[in-house]
Amino acid sequence: MQSRIAEWQVVPHGINTSDYFQGHGIALTEYTHTATGCGHNPDTALDDALENLAQADLETDAIDWEAFERDIRIAYPAYDDPKKNERASVSAYHEAHNPMGSDPEACNDDYEDCDHYFYLSIDALIETGKAHNVAI
Repeated sequence: MQSRIAEWQVVPHGINTSDYFQGHGIALTEYTHTATGCGHNPDTALDDALENLAQADLETDAIDWEAFERDIRIAYPAYDDPKKNERASVSAYHEAHNPMGSDPEACNDDYEDCDHYFYLSIDALIETGKAHNVAI
């Protein structure tokens, strides 16, 4: 079977803790699949969401995941901008909300010591059709 991603959207949820993140769903929408990722900044959350969507139990061998990621990164160039990613990072959040008592470096490399993550979801309408064989 051939599959293709007909439509998609990226939903940035921002920074939250895993205890308070409400989740994300696609009920009553046109989308058929969703995947949420989390990370230190929007770029790492996007990578996580793309990996989660690609790892889903789908018959999507025909989907070109590299081209899909490239399309998302073209549509959302800020996710590839290191300065914009740093401004939206968990470290920047800690500095802004706890300027005297936080250690922003604690969240850079070791997520076990950090209770905040940047959350982002990808919603996708994946169409599955039968492959057409043409005899000549």
